[in-house]
Amino acid sequence: EPSISPAMSSPSAAVPHPDRKPAGKLATREPAAAAAPPPAAVAAQAAAQRISVRISMAEGQAETSCVVCLQPCSSKACSCSYMHKDCAEQYAKTFSAAKCKVCGVGFEPSRLNKRKIDDEDRRGEELARKRARERAATERATNLEWARLVAPSAAHILLRHYRHAEEESGPGAAEVRPLCFDSVVLSLVHSGEQYLDDLSERLCDTQPQSTVEAAVSRLRSIADDLMTEGVDASCGALFMRLFNQVLERRLGPP
Repeated sequence: EPSISPAMSSPSAAVPHPDRKPAGKLATREPAAAAAPPPAAVAAQAAAQRISVRISMAEGQAETSCVVCLQPCSSKACSCSYMHKDCAEQYAKTFSAAKCKVCGVGFEPSRLNKRKIDDEDRRGEELARKRARERAATERATNLEWARLVAPSAAHILLRHYRHAEEESGPGAAEVRPLCFDSVVLSLVHSGEQYLDDLSERLCDTQPQSTVEAAVSRLRSIADDLMTEGVDASCGALFMRLFNQVLERRLGPP
């Protein structure tokens, strides 16, 4: 009979199960990897860090500003405000006193620093001044042209009304006295609509209606300017020279 080998009959010689751990060793579980934060949380954290950096930089490099122009300023005018020299002068002019309206402390504009003007501001100011000069030159030329057109007719109109008043009131009652530019313009505008109507009628003899209306409109505007800002002297001088030439031809030299 076939004999059974001792090695085959011994339990220790049995073939081990592939999933079974060797005797004497404990099975260990590897730690699970930490879950990655969602992308939104990562972006929010990065944004918060950038904001923190900016705040820190701003706090470290904070600049004081002029309370008038809001531009960077290093000269302290009073206990609570910084101002530039020119801004302080304008402030004092506006409030009629070189004194802060908040803390009540006075200041001396001459001791403050001037405002630094960058290239862009300087170009803007130069352009504004250039446009102002161009507007002034255009206005002056327009007024001179108006004076050439209106002055002769204005002399005839005023002389006619003076003579009419003399006929009604008797000789010498309406003597033609020396007039100035202001008095001529204000007389034409404020002595009754008859003066303006007569002026328009006389101008219509040689000028189109649109030109006459523009001339009368400018006459009213100049009268308003005489009561406020005044008018360029060259306009008044030319007007009165032409005005008096007409009077001399009609009345003779004084």
